Amino acid sequence: MTYHCELRAAQRCLSGSVIELVLKHGEVFEQKGDTSLVTLGKRQRRALLKELKELQRILGKDKDIFAVIGGDGSVVTTGRQYRTIRHNH
Repeated sequence: MTYHCELRAAQRCLSGSVIELVLKHGEVFEQKGDTSLVTLGKRQRRALLKELKELQRILGKDKDIFAVIGGDGSVVTTGRQYRTIRHNH
């Protein structure tokens, strides 16, 4: 972020995580001067809220969630932890 953006974000109470949400989920409009405008409109906000509700439902369960990552970085499997997982250190 530029210094100007940091100042405006602070003045407008917009955290870095909110700006990241806008950049990741917003709609991009090309503008003059080699710039783009990214907006997080009502449609995108509703979709994010729906996703958040689903995450709350999933994360609210008692069991831990795990993923196994292969040597090439791909996700091999995932699941919920119902018993102690053995770690190879």
